Amino acid sequence: MVATKASPAAYCIDSTEVTRAQYSAFLDTGPELNQPAPCDANDSFVPTVKWPPLPPQKDLPVVGVDFCDAAAFCAWAGKRLCGAVGGGTIDTAGADDPSKGQWINACGDGGAQKYPYGNEYDSGACNGFDYGAGKPVKVQNAGGCEGGIPGIFDMSGNVREWEDACTGSDCRVRGGSFDSSGAADGELPCGGQMVLGRLESDEFTGFRCCRD
Repeated sequence: MVATKASPAAYCIDSTEVTRAQYSAFLDTGPELNQPAPCDANDSFVPTVKWPPLPPQKDLPVVGVDFCDAAAFCAWAGKRLCGAVGGGTIDTAGADDPSKGQWINACGDGGAQKYPYGNEYDSGACNGFDYGAGKPVKVQNAGGCEGGIPGIFDMSGNVREWEDACTGSDCRVRGGSFDSSGAADGELPCGGQMVLGRLESDEFTGFRCCRD
């Protein structure tokens, strides 16, 4: 994990998206499906796509996980999904404020820049559509995709990331994926986001964790 200097409360954030090997270790413990509401309807922690991973895929980000799967993994690891600076969940409006939301705070170095690597879009920096991979790559593989805080990788592109910012049954995902374009109003800037259902999963979405 990487320590931040956010105010009013510093926190730590995973340097990369959670990998398939890390998620497999979680499943190997036989976690019980006893999540509190609103995740009590979650009936499996097993990813819905790209699972089980082959040995060469162990360092790829896990995908096919819903919000509740991601929250359960983070809790098992002694962490939580990234939410509010200072701890806890965050409302969707506050999640767009780098002084309030952990994910956007880390991505843009406290709001200092639009992308993890700077203020101008670079198609060769991170694994978005223009990067040309057409699929997730191993975490930390796109060498130019570091920042906004040194030591954090892939906050733009590769796979979208669940955030602890929900309204009803809908929750935010951040950062865009390998299929996201570089449009200024798209998902790849630190402020980019979209909404998925809490129990929705797909091949474009994974997560990383934070710790207060």
